[in-house]
Amino acid sequence: MAALSALLLVAGVGLLFELSYATRLWPFAITPLVARILGVWLGCLGLAHTWAAWDGDRLRARALLITMPPTGALLALVPLLHRDDLRHGATGALVAYLLVAAAAAVLPLVALRSR
Repeated sequence: MAALSALLLVAGVGLLFELSYATRLWPFAITPLVARILGVWLGCLGLAHTWAAWDGDRLRARALLITMPPTGALLALVPLLHRDDLRHGATGALVAYLLVAAAAAVLPLVALRSR
């Protein structure tokens, strides 16, 4: 859970404050406003996961952990279903994006199982 929280916090802060660099890491074009909105969303998810990892009570964090696998799976589907919207030559960014989506889908399941 701590690994996912760090990943989400880094992505969120990057999208909030390092737009020129962070927007190139996405496999599709995003406007600065959308990048900042995504940064707020990812940063808040990262803070929620950080709190859940620090608190250590997986029962209270269960709702958060249960919602992340479908979120990660749906995030992974977006570029796969809308290939025409991907930037040309963004293969590395697509792989990184899919790895982050997979981490969001799998790591909470691992946290739920380890008791």
